[in-house]
Amino acid sequence: MKEVKMHNETISEKSRKMMEKIGKAVAKGVGEDIRTYLMGSDNATNNAVVFLRGDYINTNLVNSIKSDTVEIRYFKRSAWQGCIVIDHDNRLTFSVTSKNTLERIPQKKNRQSPHFLQTLVNTENKGEVGTAKQMSLSDYDLSFGSMFTEEEYEDDFQKIMDDALSLDEDYRHWVIEYEVKHNTLINLTAKLLDGDFDVVHSLGLMEMLKPNFGDLTVTDIKAEKVKDAHSLVSIKAGIKGRKSSESEKQTEILPKIKEERRKA
Repeated sequence: MKEVKMHNETISEKSRKMMEKIGKAVAKGVGEDIRTYLMGSDNATNNAVVFLRGDYINTNLVNSIKSDTVEIRYFKRSAWQGCIVIDHDNRLTFSVTSKNTLERIPQKKNRQSPHFLQTLVNTENKGEVGTAKQMSLSDYDLSFGSMFTEEEYEDDFQKIMDDALSLDEDYRHWVIEYEVKHNTLINLTAKLLDGDFDVVHSLGLMEMLKPNFGDLTVTDIKAEKVKDAHSLVSIKAGIKGRKSSESEKQTEILPKIKEERRKA
């Protein structure tokens, strides 16, 4: 697969594979896992679904991508607990959020403390500039990113990451944005954002989640061959069984014929 250039960086094949794994964890969490929950729910209402999506996604991330080189960093914001994927091989971090949540974050201008995503993009992605913004900086409101000081962002980053990651290690943060309709994933995009939440680079992930029909066809053919082989064995066994039964019947009949001949 061809590598995608983004400014002075490249999205490597290994980075794409990581995004694909995260995408599959998200798709399962917002789709199959939620549908299974609802099928077994006797509740009159299911308002918890909105929160369960995040829990299922986080659980799937732990089960599918955690390894010696991929760390899941848990952190708290009041009673809410979130997690960040730290990919040490590719020097990237990832968070997962819904499209609605990502759009709401920069709209709130009176925060007393930074939103965790605000902190991550203003520290890890410091120096990145949105593609549209590069054309004319005068047309953009730069107040959101500068809502807090550099020191405040760095202090908050330390609280989020603790000893898991240092700013000196020069990682980049990507947001995996998902959109759901009727408990089905309809859009999934990886976004590199600047400090004002303007897009520096985006990569659609839905195509990566589609099954390889060529592989499926090969699998189906193999399964059919195994099925045919089992059927053939069963048929041969049946033929052998009938022959064996017929032989036994002949064995029973022969002594009776000899006895009748002696009497005659």
